[in-house]
Amino acid sequence: MKKGYISSPFGNRRDLINGTLRHHGGLDIAANKGSYIYAIANGFVSFSGKRGAYANLLEINHSES
Repeated sequence: MKKGYISSPFGNRRDLINGTLRHHGGLDIAANKGSYIYAIANGFVSFSGKRGAYANLLEINHSES
């Protein structure tokens, strides 16, 4: 696979632990190891590495502050 896919969209979603609706403030894109990453806007890398069950993760913060 050369392209990723949206594995979890922005917006309200059902919490897998307790079943309540919660806001998800990001967009999760899954892709194969070695895939290129392109940011859609200016921002900074706020996390890179393994976090819990997410395996490898790159978090980009696009906020102004």
